[in-house]
Amino acid sequence: MMKGIKIFLNEKLVVNKTNNTNKFSPNTKEELKYLIKNKMSGNSRALDLSDIDVSKIDDLSSLFAFNFKTLEVIDISGWDTSDCKSFMNMFSNCRNLKKIEGIDTIDTSNSTNFGAMFFACHSIKEIDISQFDTSKSKTFSMMFSNCLNLENINGIERIDTSKSTDFEWMFNNCHNLKRIDISRWDLGNATNLDTMFSNCESIEEIVGLENIDATRMSTSGMFYRCNIELPSWYKP
Repeated sequence: MMKGIKIFLNEKLVVNKTNNTNKFSPNTKEELKYLIKNKMSGNSRALDLSDIDVSKIDDLSSLFAFNFKTLEVIDISGWDTSDCKSFMNMFSNCRNLKKIEGIDTIDTSNSTNFGAMFFACHSIKEIDISQFDTSKSKTFSMMFSNCLNLENINGIERIDTSKSTDFEWMFNNCHNLKRIDISRWDLGNATNLDTMFSNCESIEEIVGLENIDATRMSTSGMFYRCNIELPSWYKP
């Protein structure tokens, strides 16, 4: 298999004659991961992956998880992710990651799973999800959990949550988040909000809490160590 992938690296470079750029075009997730690994140089802090065509890959789960702890910048500009069905754990445990170039333009319209997508990205301060189409998502569990220095999630107020049931640990341990607006979220199918905001020690306001009908939801530890006025429906 390894020999086959090496041949792939040599032979599968596709020339895009329209704009005179060269792009690797992996056919499988295994080929994509091998390409990424070979682009790494020692303890690289920046990784430019904009020359890879990922349009044939329908699963990007755990792509960078636990293997790229030195990276500070990842560039995925121009990635065609329109067929991707899962972003689960995509950047999990990229502890030094500070910036993801191109994250604001990826196509997420077919994804059903955003669970732990940015889990334990300790160093990142801002994430732009303003263009995310999450209309098919069934889970946001742990999406931003353990993003210890995260201060702003651009577009969090606009995500489509209507099909999701699971929000457990979504913002857990986001110590530096001060304000989250969920006033436009549709939580009609939500069943699990356990520890959703737990250990958000700096949180000052969560807009829209009073609009939640928690009758059918589990909310255990939802606001653990949050210094905010709790909604009337919440029973610790």
